[in-house]
Amino acid sequence: MQAPSGFRWFDTLLLAGAALFSLAAVAVITLAPKENAEGIAVIFAPWTSAAETMARSVQPGGRFVRFGAFDFIAVIEPNGGTHAQVLRESGAWLLADPAALAACLRPFKPTKI
Repeated sequence: MQAPSGFRWFDTLLLAGAALFSLAAVAVITLAPKENAEGIAVIFAPWTSAAETMARSVQPGGRFVRFGAFDFIAVIEPNGGTHAQVLRESGAWLLADPAALAACLRPFKPTKI
């Protein structure tokens, strides 16, 4: 006896959801900032503009260091322990260690001399 096709779709969606959840959990655990004194890479939604990224990242009182490879990634130096909580409340999707998130840097272009 063969299962109805709707049941297979449910299984597929359930597996896809579990895979996405595990990928997100691994990213959050491995990229978590180790030392707040060294900085935090703050990642907002991809449609966030550069001005909005800068305003949201320094709103709690941190110091802006630089942008990442995209305008929705900012590297900041926080000034307090509750800085991460305020950033999450302002819409940050992920807080990461800038050293672990080396992909947020723009690659250097070779210069011709």
